[in-house]
Amino acid sequence: MYVFAGAKDRQLVRLTFKPEQYGVPNCVLVFAFYEGGLLLVKHRERGWELPGGKIEPGELAEAAAKREAQEEAGATIAVLEPVGQYSIDEDGRTSIVKSIYIALIASLSPLPGGHETDEVRLVSEPPSPSEVRSDPSYSYVMKDDVYELTLARIADHRYGRQRW
Repeated sequence: MYVFAGAKDRQLVRLTFKPEQYGVPNCVLVFAFYEGGLLLVKHRERGWELPGGKIEPGELAEAAAKREAQEEAGATIAVLEPVGQYSIDEDGRTSIVKSIYIALIASLSPLPGGHETDEVRLVSEPPSPSEVRSDPSYSYVMKDDVYELTLARIADHRYGRQRW
């Protein structure tokens, strides 16, 4: 398990890639690939980030991951695999437990209206962690070590490119 400071003050993040250490999630994060490119969405307020969000009451995490990819990017997911999970503690209390998935997108449709996403981008090479941390156009939620460590974990996965 990795433990590190979060992107905001007074946050502690715990990240694991071991399923036996997973808890009950309330959010999802999706590293989604289409034709070898990584999908990024531009949140109206936060900037560029990966698709994801809250799990609705009664919804399974996998269903939430598929729904969020559709709502935020117009992406229809063909295959979804769990990768890891992280939790965020703020002021000593766990506020977020987020399951991380890697996905293969079957198709992309025009961006649905009425949601918080302004734009969708496919990048042939994922932005480097140092680029994400230094570029203000990226969301704060991408600036802690979750992005970097998960990207390293999936670097050889068949959904993306063989080496970035």
